[in-house]
Amino acid sequence: MSLVPGGNILEDAFAAIGTLTCKYIPWKTRSINEVGQWASLYGTAVDVEVSIQAVDREMYVELGLDFQKEYLTIYAMVDATNIDRNATGDRFVLPDGKTYQIESIRSWFLMDGWMCALCIKVEIP
Repeated sequence: MSLVPGGNILEDAFAAIGTLTCKYIPWKTRSINEVGQWASLYGTAVDVEVSIQAVDREMYVELGLDFQKEYLTIYAMVDATNIDRNATGDRFVLPDGKTYQIESIRSWFLMDGWMCALCIKVEIP
């Protein structure tokens, strides 16, 4: 196990705890749709190995999260996009078909090749 920058500790954790295969859908851009509203456009879904952790309800208070929504923490080896001005977060589709959109990221991608994302469940029309 490597604990130095560039050692990819997530890869070590994946080997120890196992992973799930999910669809990762990168956000590409946004454009005006036929009814004059901004709509996000996404790239092609790809399979990625992830570790999914529940967000403790105590963290909802600390982070100011909505108790009526469902959140997960997802660890993955992708260079993801989170919600930002004029951008929408990338998405993960879990094996059960539920879709989660990235709200915020703690990225170690440039140094170690992975990121940790706080994701919110979204309903896809």
